[in-house]
Amino acid sequence: MRFVNIVIVAGAAAHLAACSIKDPVRDQRWAACASPTPTSQQQKIDDCSVLLQFGHEMPSDIAAILTNRGFAFNLAGQYDRAIADYDEAIRLRPDDGLARTNRGDAHLNKQQFDQAIADYDAASALHDDRAILFRGRGFAFLLKHNFPSAFENFNEAIRRDPSLFVAWQGRGQAYVFVNQPDRAIADLDQALHIQPNEPLTLAMRAAAYYLKGQFEASITDFDAALRSKPGSATALAGRCRSKFRLGQYAAAIEDCNAAIRLTPKDPIGWEGRAWVELKAGNLEAAAADFDESLQLKPQNPSSLYGRGLAKTLQGAKESGASDIAAARMGAPGIDRAAAALGFEP
Repeated sequence: MRFVNIVIVAGAAAHLAACSIKDPVRDQRWAACASPTPTSQQQKIDDCSVLLQFGHEMPSDIAAILTNRGFAFNLAGQYDRAIADYDEAIRLRPDDGLARTNRGDAHLNKQQFDQAIADYDAASALHDDRAILFRGRGFAFLLKHNFPSAFENFNEAIRRDPSLFVAWQGRGQAYVFVNQPDRAIADLDQALHIQPNEPLTLAMRAAAYYLKGQFEASITDFDAALRSKPGSATALAGRCRSKFRLGQYAAAIEDCNAAIRLTPKDPIGWEGRAWVELKAGNLEAAAADFDESLQLKPQNPSSLYGRGLAKTLQGAKESGASDIAAARMGAPGIDRAAAALGFEP
């Protein structure tokens, strides 16, 4: 039962050496290109681009400029352009571990997990052993569902930099994935101590409370996430499920409707509403929502099981049994999960 998504990650900006040619305007561009806190990512991109047009920099400086511009492209969500800049920076400086780590982050944000891990491994071989490398590799393994490797990397990231918010957040998310909510809550508490009111972390902790059956606490955290980030589809869909478990069906459907309006291509809102409709006995509406969820995420065991129940109750027993059998193949514990929601095949 998914509530949370991966955090968009970015590496670190490269250090730019002082320019040997004294030019106040040019020096200002260099400082802006290297700044970790630019006015905007687009401004950083523009400043770095102007430097590249001067044409007098050494190859190592060009590599640093490209690494900084790639960093800005990544934060701006322009991952292909970030990767292109990192490719060229690495060509100019093959021993640049920072560019490889940052390129790994761009691949991670594109959900190209194997490419990301390859870049992190290459950076590690070049002795880039900063905490952000282990953080990034932890997320890549997490999204590949290689949980032992994810924990190993998150643990190392935290050991190297206990103040790294996203490492605590990542390990907390991993504990949610492996159904260890108490450990998840402890890590997410630490993340929120470092960065209070961060909405995705609040939504993750809400998911952990949901796993513990503490639905009121879950709703409290989803409420807080929505105060920090109004219109968060992740929080709305999660709160829909928690309200459903408390029997607040009308309020649950309202939240799922809002999540669907915001992100109609995400199956989580459709599936959440489908379970509420099924509980309310609206079988045709439930089956339609499960169909929509499965269009977006084929072979999702939870949606297959729910659709199978809806079909069975509508009298299509053979088709319903086929869906339930397919769901059991994909998730052997699906019967227990459905029974917790009050459904039996």
